[in-house]
Amino acid sequence: MSKEKIQYDGETPFFHPFPEAIDVFSGDFAKHEAHFLPLATIDLSHINPDWNGLIPIVTPMEPAVSGVVGEDVPQHHNYLCRDNWIGYHLLEGKVEYAGDWRLFDRQTHEEYYEATQAGYNKAKAYFKEHGCLHSYYGEFRRNGEPSKKVRGELTEPLAWLGEGAARSALGCGLVVFYDREKQLVLTTFNWT
Repeated sequence: MSKEKIQYDGETPFFHPFPEAIDVFSGDFAKHEAHFLPLATIDLSHINPDWNGLIPIVTPMEPAVSGVVGEDVPQHHNYLCRDNWIGYHLLEGKVEYAGDWRLFDRQTHEEYYEATQAGYNKAKAYFKEHGCLHSYYGEFRRNGEPSKKVRGELTEPLAWLGEGAARSALGCGLVVFYDREKQLVLTTFNWT
């Protein structure tokens, strides 16, 4: 099985940057659109030929105020969503946030959310005009290389799909994992 790196700097038949939010989010669309940015969709068959469908890659707009996203609100954590981890259910090629919406505090950080949305809109417009991404976007591996235990509670490893520059304003990358059996997408941030 090949474990080749696939680097992306523009659209390909299997990698689609800046999908429309309506094509990415399931469930409460207004809440998803207010808290998350749709970065890309990836054709899972390109990661592993035995898989099919699209997997959306999204990132929260919430700032890491005192450390990592979600760190200040442990009372709103659950198994999939907690400090530095955001989980989603994958439903027919769309994602639905798997946590308590109180993990995010848009009201307190409205200015940050607006600036993040503006930066995203600028990058999306650049892509639409030039057909390429302004900077290195990420890499994903074919065959969904299994990760080691990602979190202490997991009994089976998740497939590591890759890492990309999703939070450049914070100086971190978005790391994406996938559980095909449970149809879960789990993301975390790489601060190194």
